[in-house]
Amino acid sequence: ERKSREREREGISKMSGNKPTELKSREDIRKTIDKDFEEITADFDEKDKLNKDLESGKDDPSNSSTSNQESGLFQNPLFLFLYCVGGIYSLYLFYGYLQEAVFFDPGQDPDLKLGFTILLVLVHCGVAYLCAYVINVYVRKVAASVMTPYDQKRLGLHHSLTMICSNAALIYVNYPTQALAKSCKILPVLLIGFLYGKKYPAQRYICGVVITAGILFFNYAKLSKKTDKENSMLGLFLLIASLLNDGLLATQQEKMRESAKPHAYDLMEASNKYGTYVCGIIFSSVSLLLMVKNQSFAYLYVPSMTELFSILLISFCGAFGQLFIFYTVEKFGPLLLSIITTTRKFFTVLLSIVIFKHELQASQWVAVVLVFSAIIFDMVWSHKQKSKKGVTHKPITSQKQKN
Repeated sequence: ERKSREREREGISKMSGNKPTELKSREDIRKTIDKDFEEITADFDEKDKLNKDLESGKDDPSNSSTSNQESGLFQNPLFLFLYCVGGIYSLYLFYGYLQEAVFFDPGQDPDLKLGFTILLVLVHCGVAYLCAYVINVYVRKVAASVMTPYDQKRLGLHHSLTMICSNAALIYVNYPTQALAKSCKILPVLLIGFLYGKKYPAQRYICGVVITAGILFFNYAKLSKKTDKENSMLGLFLLIASLLNDGLLATQQEKMRESAKPHAYDLMEASNKYGTYVCGIIFSSVSLLLMVKNQSFAYLYVPSMTELFSILLISFCGAFGQLFIFYTVEKFGPLLLSIITTTRKFFTVLLSIVIFKHELQASQWVAVVLVFSAIIFDMVWSHKQKSKKGVTHKPITSQKQKN
């Protein structure tokens, strides 16, 4: 039996080409298996770590060093703040300049200006809708909105009417008046909330009274330069209509945030999508009415190449400005955004006065300062009240980066 075992061992050694004494022991075999297993598990751990890094938003190690530098730059809170402020200021200051430039000609027919206004808002809503759609579908990977079609249509209606009325008001009032009135969104919020039975603290009503007094003081003080556009009652009525639709829009958005909790880009897409439909209907109807009124096909408004270029430029500035606004509120919260946009409107008024040479009286400067001071006080006070209730926005720069 022993001899037969030795013969088997000699046969195995001959087949493997090794001597019998060189056969691996069980301990050697186990060490080899353990080593191979560690290499395999290490490979799987490395792949798993790479997948987690990609899901958390970190750059792929195979990417270039430039993309890594950009990612680190946007994680810097100071750079991110300057990026948001610079985007909002540059786009909307240029937007305001273009907007006043196209409405500054006092000799143009108001009916033709009305057709231009509605077409401008139509293109503006269309461009903004396309931007929001691309972000929702191709960046956020969200195809369907969480809001009902009825709510989306209401958003589109109020959004389009707000823009049409505020732009049409420029036909009848000067730009500083329009910009100052559009800054006072607290007034329609208080009014609409009061009509819906909602109560606000006394401080908010005091701010509303101060702002209203400032606007009335500004408008009833005569502009010292006679060539400036007089503020007609129709223009003031359009501004009031714009503010009322603004208040209805803000109330509707607040309700939907409590119920459906839509993302900011969902609101942007819905508002501009159905706003485009509403503007298309209004543009067709107004063009038909103007042709009947003036008995001329010349009032079927067709823009020239220069006007079309201005419309596209204004629309792109407004659309990308909205993107910067939503990006800023996501990163830094609503209070900082409100301060940025309010100071931006103040500088818009100053820019209009300097470039288009509106000469204001000292009393009107006092009214401007009074209005913006009350607005900033209301924003800071409201933020402190929310902080006491524990309703604060945590800046996303201190959280995990998203999309």
